[in-house]
Amino acid sequence: MPEDITAFDTLSNAVPTATMEDELSSFLENPPPDEPAKQHVAVDAEWEELSMSLTPVLEGIKSGLVSAAASTMATAANAGMEDVGVKGAQLLLGLNLNDFARKVVLQMARGNNSTAAGKLNLAAVNMGAAALVTQLSAELLCAGHVEEAADVTAAFWDAAQESGMEPSVAAASAAPAVVKAVDAGHADVAANVQRVLIDRGYMSLVVWLSVAVVEHCHRPDAVALGSWAALTTQGAEGTQVAADVAAMTMVEGFYEISAIVAGELYDLACKEGCGDKAIEILVLAAQQAVAIGHPEAVVAVTELFMEDANRQNLAISSLIYMIEKNLGNTGVEDAAKVSMCAVQEKKVQLTVQLCRGIAARGKMNLLGVVGGEIMKQAAGGVYSFLSRKWRRM
Repeated sequence: MPEDITAFDTLSNAVPTATMEDELSSFLENPPPDEPAKQHVAVDAEWEELSMSLTPVLEGIKSGLVSAAASTMATAANAGMEDVGVKGAQLLLGLNLNDFARKVVLQMARGNNSTAAGKLNLAAVNMGAAALVTQLSAELLCAGHVEEAADVTAAFWDAAQESGMEPSVAAASAAPAVVKAVDAGHADVAANVQRVLIDRGYMSLVVWLSVAVVEHCHRPDAVALGSWAALTTQGAEGTQVAADVAAMTMVEGFYEISAIVAGELYDLACKEGCGDKAIEILVLAAQQAVAIGHPEAVVAVTELFMEDANRQNLAISSLIYMIEKNLGNTGVEDAAKVSMCAVQEKKVQLTVQLCRGIAARGKMNLLGVVGGEIMKQAAGGVYSFLSRKWRRM
């Protein structure tokens, strides 16, 4: 036994002693070269290459799903099962698949299924899901799909008209999308959609939408921003479009809304240092209203301006602009017609206020010009009256 112990002691003295803890600590402090990391890099590269190769396949699958969904919704709408399509769209939005839903509607518009999309929108409104219409329409506008947004909006309007829905109700359902797009910085897109709708004969829709944005959404500034975007991005054409809408809004009897929007546009233009741009639109609108036989609309809006101390300057400046610029060589004639209409409606005080405002700016010569035109038109009226009497004799 003693010999065995001696041998063990000798072996212990020959080999350095180390505990397991010491070995583990040494391993952690000095790990071996990171060979597996190189393997991970290689694997990641392979996955990236595989992902790139699969991208076209995945995009194709997405496109197929969009087409299938669009076809299904269109079929449901055309078969009188609009509620199925509406619930499908609600499901997509509920799952936060907004982009997919937008592509489905876009596919419907591009696939000659705008009518079906319009029916779905109408069904959504009738089902109390107008928010769905707002969301999907806003998605199209914010993505810059002008033609498609116009197609779907017009289809919805047609479907609403055919169903007997009041124009104000239909417009109120579509207006929030316009406001949402404007607030997102896409007033130019809204202005372009408006131009396309007018070109297609939907002026009534455009007017009602403007009215709804003011009355339902309480956002006259959004209408003004749309007009401003039209004249700043579309040039002379945009200016004329804005004037056309303003004119028809007046002619349709929305005097107060016309005055409010004109004021908002003027304020916006003044902030940009070009108030005359807004005045030009207002004057063009007034002359257009006169040209189609509605000088009373101009009188009504002008009266509203003069009743507001903050808008009297706009009314007087617009009248001066109309006379001095003589746009279309009818400015003086139109100013005279408006003045005569005001007198005939026994609004003499309005005429006196305007004359005083013009005189206060040292423009007495303009009063003489308009006065001469009034006498000329009055004489023409008397001559016409006498001619009719003579023919009867």
